[in-house]
Amino acid sequence: MIEQETLNDDFVLRQLTPAADLPELSSAPLPRKEHALLDEQIEKCVKLFKHHRGATDLDREVRLLRRGLDIVGKTLAFEGALELFERVIESDWLAHVGLLKDKRYRDHITHPLRVTAIGWWLLHRENAHLLAEMAKHYEGATRTYVGKHGINFGGRGWTAVVEYAWLACGLLHDSAYPFEYHLRIGARLGASDALRLIIPPPESYRGRGAARKVVLRLADSWLQAQRLGLSRRLAALPDQGFKHSHALLGGLLHAAVTRDALPSLRGLVRQLAARAIVTHHDVEDSAIASDPLAHLLFVADNLQFWGRPFVHTSELPPGGHVVRTLVECECVEMEPRADGYIARLVMNAKEEDMTILKAPPYAWTFDAFQKPNQRLQALLAARGGLPKIEISLKECIRPAEFLAFMER
Repeated sequence: MIEQETLNDDFVLRQLTPAADLPELSSAPLPRKEHALLDEQIEKCVKLFKHHRGATDLDREVRLLRRGLDIVGKTLAFEGALELFERVIESDWLAHVGLLKDKRYRDHITHPLRVTAIGWWLLHRENAHLLAEMAKHYEGATRTYVGKHGINFGGRGWTAVVEYAWLACGLLHDSAYPFEYHLRIGARLGASDALRLIIPPPESYRGRGAARKVVLRLADSWLQAQRLGLSRRLAALPDQGFKHSHALLGGLLHAAVTRDALPSLRGLVRQLAARAIVTHHDVEDSAIASDPLAHLLFVADNLQFWGRPFVHTSELPPGGHVVRTLVECECVEMEPRADGYIARLVMNAKEEDMTILKAPPYAWTFDAFQKPNQRLQALLAARGGLPKIEISLKECIRPAEFLAFMER
């Protein structure tokens, strides 16, 4: 029986608790000294977040961030990724006020934690049917590679491997946003070296040779065998026509630039996650649907509507300005309907905020809301194990006053 679920930050904490309790993805438990160093890195990130957001330990977002960082650093043992989280936290404010996007830049600090929770829920609902299907898929898709390199799973089954891979791609899929910010600023200045971001100089200054070096690091890997056109994608940077450089650079960074041996359990998890991260923004639906983790990442990413602040700057007569944050959606109520759900988005109905959302550059319209959600519905229907979710109807918008205000 399908039960009602409310997607909010209480939901996120519930979903990430069992994820944080998974055994460490390391060949042996980390020594106490290394655990202490991880704790220091995590607290440094949390301290930065509290400083920039004006938050305290009592705020739910601080608890979410700490839970996610624990999973990255301790459960996955991707300690190097904590430095990326630190960069995201430090650059988030700059991106809010300086990153040119079609509408507005929205939070990418707590957003990945919420995305991860949605995917974890989808994997484990209905007796974990989707998780079992994905485990079966990847066992077959990697059988030759795993056998060739004799990768030892340490007694773990494929369902556990998929769980680790989902945590990696969910939590890290936007971790290269500082690089995208760097690239776009560099393009405006007429000087941008994409490869300098993921490999150290002086190699990054060797043009095509640097791109070849990145791809060569993946030689004989499972990721390289997926024929994703990595060289072609790298060659497109920093062209403005390539809108999602953070996906490509993030995937490559977590797979090609790591101390983990790729033909190892942790290296395999990195490759599965990287493959999903690289393609989850692809224009062609078939490219997304061809990989179960990329598909799940697209779905969870696009279901995460609530609590994503963006920055609004307004004039303050007789001169100067005031800056504040606001959110578009407060939570998503998943109401059972037939063999799936209808999503009810509880929108921000404060008149001052609705006025800002209605005006450029955000310019909220129902048509703009509906189009991407129709694509989301189609991709949900493209894979077994995922529920049908109605999310593009006018009745999905609550309260009624919000839609009435936007359409008048």
